[in-house]
Amino acid sequence: MTKTVVATLSSDSIAEALDRQVTSPSPVISLCQQLVSAGVASSLPMDVLRAGSTVPVLKVRAIGEAARLQIGRRGFEQRSKAKRKQ
Repeated sequence: MTKTVVATLSSDSIAEALDRQVTSPSPVISLCQQLVSAGVASSLPMDVLRAGSTVPVLKVRAIGEAARLQIGRRGFEQRSKAKRKQ
Protein backbone atom coordinates (compact mmCIF):
# COMPACT_ATOMS: atom_id res chain seq x y z
CA MET A 1 0.00 0.00 0.00
CA THR A 2 1.33 3.44 -0.94
CA LYS A 3 1.75 6.00 1.81
CA THR A 4 -0.29 9.15 1.18
CA VAL A 5 0.75 12.60 2.38
CA VAL A 6 -2.17 14.38 4.06
CA ALA A 7 -2.15 18.18 3.77
CA THR A 8 -4.47 20.71 5.37
CA LEU A 9 -5.67 23.98 3.87
CA SER A 10 -6.29 26.40 6.71
CA SER A 11 -7.15 29.24 4.32
CA ASP A 12 -7.05 29.98 0.59
CA SER A 13 -3.35 30.73 0.85
CA ILE A 14 -2.01 28.51 3.66
CA ALA A 15 -1.29 24.77 3.43
CA GLU A 16 0.62 22.44 5.71
CA ALA A 17 1.85 18.86 5.77
CA LEU A 18 4.67 16.90 7.37
CA ASP A 19 5.57 19.75 9.76
CA ARG A 20 5.90 22.27 6.90
CA GLN A 21 3.66 25.25 6.28
CA VAL A 22 3.53 27.50 3.21
CA THR A 23 1.75 30.73 2.46
CA SER A 24 1.27 31.29 -1.25
CA PRO A 25 -1.35 32.24 -3.85
CA SER A 26 -1.12 28.57 -4.91
CA PRO A 27 -0.40 26.83 -1.60
CA VAL A 28 -0.78 23.21 -2.71
CA ILE A 29 1.73 23.61 -5.53
CA SER A 30 4.13 25.52 -3.27
CA LEU A 31 3.80 22.86 -0.58
CA CYS A 32 4.57 20.10 -3.09
CA GLN A 33 7.65 22.02 -4.27
CA GLN A 34 8.86 22.44 -0.70
CA LEU A 35 8.27 18.77 0.16
CA VAL A 36 10.15 17.54 -2.90
CA SER A 37 13.01 19.96 -2.15
CA ALA A 38 13.13 18.55 1.38
CA GLY A 39 13.62 15.04 0.03
CA VAL A 40 10.10 13.62 0.32
CA ALA A 41 9.55 10.98 -2.37
CA SER A 42 8.17 12.72 -5.44
CA SER A 43 6.03 9.70 -6.31
CA LEU A 44 3.90 9.99 -3.16
CA PRO A 45 0.26 11.00 -3.60
CA MET A 46 -1.29 13.71 -1.44
CA ASP A 47 -4.81 14.25 -0.12
CA VAL A 48 -5.66 17.87 0.64
CA LEU A 49 -8.28 18.54 3.33
CA ARG A 50 -9.87 21.77 4.49
CA ALA A 51 -9.13 22.47 8.15
CA GLY A 52 -11.62 20.62 10.34
CA SER A 53 -12.73 18.23 7.59
CA THR A 54 -11.97 14.59 6.90
CA VAL A 55 -13.04 14.70 3.25
CA PRO A 56 -10.34 15.47 0.67
CA VAL A 57 -11.06 18.53 -1.47
CA LEU A 58 -8.15 17.72 -3.79
CA LYS A 59 -6.18 14.59 -4.58
CA VAL A 60 -2.67 14.99 -5.99
CA ARG A 61 -1.52 11.93 -7.94
CA ALA A 62 2.18 12.54 -7.18
CA ILE A 63 3.72 15.48 -5.35
CA GLY A 64 6.54 15.56 -7.91
CA GLU A 65 4.05 16.15 -10.72
CA ALA A 66 2.40 19.00 -8.82
CA ALA A 67 5.81 20.46 -7.93
CA ARG A 68 6.55 20.91 -11.64
CA LEU A 69 3.47 23.09 -12.11
CA GLN A 70 3.40 26.85 -11.95
CA ILE A 71 0.70 29.45 -12.41
CA GLY A 72 1.07 31.28 -15.72
CA ARG A 73 -0.97 33.92 -17.47
CA ARG A 74 -3.07 31.19 -19.07
CA GLY A 75 -3.47 29.01 -15.98
CA PHE A 76 -1.27 26.08 -14.95
CA GLU A 77 1.91 25.41 -16.88
CA GLN A 78 4.54 22.76 -16.39
CA ARG A 79 7.99 23.96 -15.36
CA SER A 80 10.90 22.28 -17.01
CA LYS A 81 13.91 21.16 -14.95
CA ALA A 82 16.17 22.35 -17.75
CA LYS A 83 15.70 23.27 -21.36
CA ARG A 84 14.36 20.20 -23.08
CA LYS A 85 16.17 18.77 -26.08
CA GLN A 86 14.17 19.06 -29.24
